[in-house]
Amino acid sequence: MNHFYCQIPNRGRIRVGGADATRFLQDLVTGDIETASETRSVYACLLTAQGRFLHDFFVTKQGDDYLLECEGGTRAEDLAARLKRYKLRSAVTLDCEPAVTIYAGTGPVPDGNYADPRHADLGWRGPIAPTDSTQADFSRWDDHRIRLCIPDGSRDLVPEQSLLMENNMDRLHGVSFTKGCFVGQEITARMYHRNLGKKVLMALSFPTTPPAPGTMITDDAGEIGEMRSSSGTVGLAVVKRDAIDRLSAIGIEPL
Repeated sequence: MNHFYCQIPNRGRIRVGGADATRFLQDLVTGDIETASETRSVYACLLTAQGRFLHDFFVTKQGDDYLLECEGGTRAEDLAARLKRYKLRSAVTLDCEPAVTIYAGTGPVPDGNYADPRHADLGWRGPIAPTDSTQADFSRWDDHRIRLCIPDGSRDLVPEQSLLMENNMDRLHGVSFTKGCFVGQEITARMYHRNLGKKVLMALSFPTTPPAPGTMITDDAGEIGEMRSSSGTVGLAVVKRDAIDRLSAIGIEPL
């Protein structure tokens, strides 16, 4: 395989510092923050109290501070504002950078970056561009991600609606069920242990260009699923579990 890298568009960063930073984050987000380091990233989400998705991010450390690489622009600002609501009297500082440069690629992890914690085949990501790899267009990375059935933030997860257990977050190491409580933990854990999800995020191959995100996938019997992001003739969709076997009849195949 020829290794490549690209710049990931629309990324931001939240810096969380202060004496209470570890406990503050550990009690809020889905990942085990205590395992993050300067070279090891933790993938995590912030949820509503009802267990619905709000934001996802990659957490690393820089000294005693935590860096949350997140979606950029207004999404980064929204994440910072939501974290501030939980701050109360905690000894925590929050600084938001709505626009930062982040690269992702395959092959050995360049110094200053970290392995993508979601999937072993996804490669690495971080702020440093490698000097021994070919830069590619983002579409190549997007195709690679979709074929691995990995959601990309709010492109694939609907804020205040999506449930983690219907979007593979347990398999992508986005939730720790051993670290203790986090916001939305009760519903998320119940769905995980009882396998209650009625839908599942799937990577699909289409006979032509896939429908736009948000388009319903249907057949004569009714709704099958709903489109998410796509690249070329492959795409992600949230599919009803009891309708998966109806995909082939309309020319759509699971990858």
